[in-house]
Amino acid sequence: MPELNPVKLFAAESAYNQALFDYRVRADRIMVWMNLFLTLVCLAIAPYRGSWDVAVLIGLPTLALSYWLQKKYAGQLVTRITMACAFMAYTSLIIHQSGGDIEAHFAAFGLIGVLLYYRDWRTIFSATVFIYLQHLVAGYAQYTGFPVYVFDTPAFWSTFVLHVAYFLPFVGMMGYLSIWLRREGIEQQRTIAQVRSNEIDLMHARDRAEVANRLKSEILANISHEIRTPMNGMLGLIQLLRETSMSDMQREYLQLAQSSGDQLLSIINNILDLSKIESGAMDIESTPVRLTQLLEYTVRLFEPLAHKKNLLLQLKLDANTPEHVMTDPVRLRQILSNLIDNAIKFTGEGRVEVEVWSELASQSEQLRLHVCVRDTGIGFDASQADALFSPFVQADSSITRHFGGTGLGLAITRRLVQNMGGYIRADSSPGQGAVFTFSVVCSMVPDARYEPNTKPPSAPPAAVRQLNILLAEDNLVNQMVAKMMLEKLGHCVSLVADGQQCLQALSKDSFDMLLLDVMMPKMDGIAALAEIRRSEADSGQHLPVMMVTAHAMLGDEERFRSLGADGYLSKPINLASLEKEIARLGLTEPVKAQ
Repeated sequence: MPELNPVKLFAAESAYNQALFDYRVRADRIMVWMNLFLTLVCLAIAPYRGSWDVAVLIGLPTLALSYWLQKKYAGQLVTRITMACAFMAYTSLIIHQSGGDIEAHFAAFGLIGVLLYYRDWRTIFSATVFIYLQHLVAGYAQYTGFPVYVFDTPAFWSTFVLHVAYFLPFVGMMGYLSIWLRREGIEQQRTIAQVRSNEIDLMHARDRAEVANRLKSEILANISHEIRTPMNGMLGLIQLLRETSMSDMQREYLQLAQSSGDQLLSIINNILDLSKIESGAMDIESTPVRLTQLLEYTVRLFEPLAHKKNLLLQLKLDANTPEHVMTDPVRLRQILSNLIDNAIKFTGEGRVEVEVWSELASQSEQLRLHVCVRDTGIGFDASQADALFSPFVQADSSITRHFGGTGLGLAITRRLVQNMGGYIRADSSPGQGAVFTFSVVCSMVPDARYEPNTKPPSAPPAAVRQLNILLAEDNLVNQMVAKMMLEKLGHCVSLVADGQQCLQALSKDSFDMLLLDVMMPKMDGIAALAEIRRSEADSGQHLPVMMVTAHAMLGDEERFRSLGADGYLSKPINLASLEKEIARLGLTEPVKAQ
């Protein structure tokens, strides 16, 4: 049987003091106010009983001591025990002062109940010991004739034992209740601490997420710039080369190279704008498209890959498939490319078949285009069909090891299809190939818009005013591409490689407009633009500035325009877009005939 050592029991309870310290500090203040009230009661009784001496000698020092301890040792055990004994001292004083007229024994029960706020059984124990000792000493003194009042009967010993027996179960229950309240209080404190800790963790997680999101945006912006810069040179040179004399086969090769570059660019755009896709903020364009040509070119892009694996790649167009529709060609090409690439990747032998058909939607001018991509590949379990369209998910963990890929393509594809008003589904079984079917909503357009040969030859375009253009670009290939494009449009071009050279050139010569890159050494395009606009504030002049940059993230165009740019082109640029943007600035009015 474990040893019951009161000293050790008292010491063990100190471990809980820290958890309940705030409670007990508040309880100390409450007990001081209770002692003040009891002191006033004793002083109020004193005139009627002539007991000023004991009221002052006991009541006021007890109140002063409790106040001093509450200030000096708030929340400490000595303060709690003193408060408990003070309660019982006031109880005994009121019994004595009233001569038994006020049955203050019941007040002792109530005051012990107040002590429960401490949630410490030691206060109950101390109050009980104190009141027992007071009754024993003062009661025996009364029994021997000393002028003190405790009991209303001369039978001291039997009355004392009766009081002890009656009081003991009550205080035992109160002691147990204090232990239970202590446990509940600690649990409450732990709950509050856990909630606060969770709130702090959530705040930190939010801060980390904001930092991660900002870093992600910066990384994506840098990736966008680093990829678009060489692609601008590659696609620009292909475009310029297509304008030269060449054989039909060479022209076809260049067309396929151009389509490959456009496909790569569209995929990059979608990956870089993944946050925009997930937020539902992606804009779907609707432009006239030669549908059959787009489908044929997209399928032909994958013929070399299919032939390399000895696969038959077929395109089947329904006879009712319209020649021309209004849709988003980039998104449609990416959807189809993702599905064809996926089918070839997971097909070891056999064929990949692309079937296209259409039907009129509920409105007469709306067309629902259906595309089905079938393969004879490894297939997948039908129960995994929905999971395939979740980001970074493959049919099983071995897929990535055998075939590579991130599992992001189908997730982007589904969001693109949904944004184009359609749906996509997957059907398969292991070893039986897979069938991916999607539909998108398109608009009908008159075929006549695509039959220029039926119209009489138009007059040659009027000559446009030659512009003296300053091009600020640090990449040598992109310098050459932009210079050749501008010269092909009939303009004179001067080259500089950074923002400082740009400002120096503007201070020496007069230019009709400035094509300004953003990321350049020594001084970037934004700093150069700010310096140009500051100098113009004094001179009253205005130089048209077009930002030609690989910064093509969401909001970049608006940001550059707010900084003072007049125009904006994202890399890779093409001849038509460049000519259109220069014309939009009103700088190429036709030259008047002489």
